Amino acid sequence: MSKQALPLLFFCIVSTVCFPNDTTGVLQDRFDLLEKKLENIELQNQLITQNSETALQFSQSVVDWTAMIFGAITLIFLIAAVIGIRELSQISKTKKELLDLRQRLDAELKEIENFKEASQKNTAAIIEKIESESKSYLKAIYSLNSGIRNFRQGNSFLAEMEFREALKLFPNDYMANCYLARTCFSQGKYLEGNQILSKAIELDDRPHFAYYLKGENYRRLGEYDLAIEALTKAAEIEKKTTIYNGLGFAYLKKGEYQKAKNTFESSLNINRNDSSTCGIAKTLLMMGKTKEAGRYFEETILLAEESTNKNRNQTYAYLNLAFAHSFFDRSAESAKSLSRAIENNDSSAILNEQLFDYDMVMNAENVRFSTAAMRENKRILESKVAGG
Repeated sequence: MSKQALPLLFFCIVSTVCFPNDTTGVLQDRFDLLEKKLENIELQNQLITQNSETALQFSQSVVDWTAMIFGAITLIFLIAAVIGIRELSQISKTKKELLDLRQRLDAELKEIENFKEASQKNTAAIIEKIESESKSYLKAIYSLNSGIRNFRQGNSFLAEMEFREALKLFPNDYMANCYLARTCFSQGKYLEGNQILSKAIELDDRPHFAYYLKGENYRRLGEYDLAIEALTKAAEIEKKTTIYNGLGFAYLKKGEYQKAKNTFESSLNINRNDSSTCGIAKTLLMMGKTKEAGRYFEETILLAEESTNKNRNQTYAYLNLAFAHSFFDRSAESAKSLSRAIENNDSSAILNEQLFDYDMVMNAENVRFSTAAMRENKRILESKVAGG
């Protein structure tokens, strides 16, 4: 019952006690009206209660949702805070890494700049060295070519100076060492020449030229076994007419005529040349086959004349011409060819070896072949070798 119904109820009770007769009907009406009001008040009170409960439930729901939302927001903030802390830590780590990277890059950039500066200096030094070496190389090439030209023209002393000049610039040059040894041999400095060639052999993978020169030197010294050994090594490395001819003459002077003939024929199979035909002719002459030797001497004259027409500095071609003409006793032609050979190269080693060939043919017991032209050539050679 509400607080508003209590005064009305109190008023009805007082009216009934104080006015029992006259007012009974009126009071009854009022009482009924009061009950209705009380019922209305009760209904209103129930409705208010229901509304209050509904409002309370709604409020509770609002509070619950607010709490949930607040909790969610709090959780979000916590998550955000955790993520933020982690990200902040990652950012700090990344920042440190970036700083370290920058320091490394700065250091590397400095190294690159230092390397660039050093490279520029090295490049300048290399260019300077290349230019210097190029000049030295060109000078050495010039000295080498000049030496070869002087040697072929018979100027062995000038040639030696040029070769030694080249070796000052490039002491391990294979060809310069070989040609220097050759000039030493032509001047009779056999020991020095052999020492130089021993060095040259170590400087090249295919030292056939050095072995060839060694063999030539040994042959001129009469060391035919050593000559054959060296020239055989040269022929194993490189099959050339000059090597086979040198080996053929070593066999010839040793008296192994069939081996000499076979070796000269190997040379002819490579290239027909006057030294090979002259070698075969001398070998056949020593074998007592004079007529057959004559045919090869005729071919020698044709090949040697062809060679000297192309190059008048062909010393051996003129020597072969002189011997071939002397076989046919053509004194004028023979003397002219010998004179030309001596003009080209008056090396005592070369002339002495030619003198040996004349002696070999003219004095061998099984041959003893001689002409006036041969005797005259022998006299000239003896005079030149003796220094006359």
